[in-house]
This record gives sequence, structure tokens and C-alpha cells, in this order.
Amino acid sequence: MKQDSVSGTGSGSGGFGTTGGGAGRVTVRAIAAETGLSIATVSRVINGGENVAADTRERVLEVVGRTTGVRRCSCAVRTC
Repeated sequence: MKQDSVSGTGSGSGGFGTTGGGAGRVTVRAIAAETGLSIATVSRVINGGENVAADTRERVLEVVGRTTGVRRCSCAVRTC
């Protein structure tokens, strides 16, 4: 059984799924499941898409930050 890098349990345990590549990878699908949003919405948030509600964006970024330790820098805003 594949081990889940976040929860430390098997992939069927309900924890975050990994890509199977490296340790600590969290998938867009896992973030979508955690937030209750679609994969497309999570992808738009991560890639800086504009057509996402502010509360939805905050929800996704909070989960990303909590699960990966990565925080978005306010200076890293897409301008084009």
C-alpha cells in the first residue's frame, strides 16, 4: 500500500493524496477535497486566476499554507 506523506497512513485512509513522486507533495485533487471545491477552482487560485471569489481564494490558500508550509508572498502578484 502506498504511504500518504502528510498523514503517514495508507492512501485509503482519507488523508491527503500524493503524486507518488517525492515526499511532501500534495495534489490539487487533495486540496480540492479538503476545501470542498472543484479541481478547476483550486487550479485557478494556485495559478492566480482572476475569476475566483475572495473568500474562496482565502480558503484555498489557507489549506495550501497549512498542508505545505508555503505562504504566498504579497509581492508575487501576477500583473499581466
